[in-house]
Amino acid sequence: MRLPWAQVFKQRNFWIILAMYHTYCWGSYFYLSWLHTFLVKGRGMNEGEMKNLSWLPFVAGMIGNIFGGTMSDRLVLRLGLKQGRRIVGCAGLAMSGVFMLTCALNPNGIAWGPLVLDGKVSGIVLLSLGYFSMDCMLPVAWAVCQDVGRKYAGAVSGSMNMAGQLGSFMSSVAFGYLVGAWGDYNLPLIPFSASLMVSAFLFTRINPEQQLIPGDELPVQKAA
Repeated sequence: MRLPWAQVFKQRNFWIILAMYHTYCWGSYFYLSWLHTFLVKGRGMNEGEMKNLSWLPFVAGMIGNIFGGTMSDRLVLRLGLKQGRRIVGCAGLAMSGVFMLTCALNPNGIAWGPLVLDGKVSGIVLLSLGYFSMDCMLPVAWAVCQDVGRKYAGAVSGSMNMAGQLGSFMSSVAFGYLVGAWGDYNLPLIPFSASLMVSAFLFTRINPEQQLIPGDELPVQKAA
């Protein structure tokens, strides 16, 4: 059965989902396109340091995926579908924006009480925490597509991913131009962190309880 696009395009919920994922990908695709260049040219890492540290954000992201999906499902059982999805999605995106901004504003390192981290280590730590946080949102976003799309979840997921890939492309191009314009590899992280904060706000506007096609239900599976 085809998705009635004319009806879906009138749904505010649909456009908010697309905008949320688009702005999220502005921040997330930095890790896939520019992270290693940033660590070498922005933080001065050598080959050995890259070998020992550059993988950490991606492991943190993997853990965030598992943690975020599990936490959202547990909160859904306790607080309901709307809050269970919104809390994890919004918190993960907002925290990732804060960590990325902190990284951008402290290129020479940070000090947490007696703990002092130079620019190389602090960059890895903050970006790892950022990737963990934003990936806590990732399984929740795909679950929202199932929540609102029901039997049309595939079409909703594809639309959301298309909006995200557009953001990813624009992000990878923009970072290079910003580095060229500003002569700095840290400053472009500031608008990217702002994009993540916008995405966090948009997630609070998503209503996973509102079906895109009112009255739509998942098809009943018949026993073989």
